Amino acid sequence: IKPSNFNGKFENWLELRYSFVTLIHENVNLINLEKFTYLRSSMVGGAAGYLRAFPFSEDNYDSAWKYLLDRFDNE
Repeated sequence: IKPSNFNGKFENWLELRYSFVTLIHENVNLINLEKFTYLRSSMVGGAAGYLRAFPFSEDNYDSAWKYLLDRFDNE
């Protein structure tokens, strides 16, 4: 399972969001730490910096995902 990569450009956001939600976010067989691993591995180039403020832990997955939704769904 590998969602699309995201480079930080708005025009690529929807592809990542839809593939990530379908393959990872709504997957009940994955714990949040695994979801966060997939999320971080999907961020490439400048987009990788968007998640630096969120230490890698199971508790931070929801906050990191919400941050990306808030940042890119509103553009």
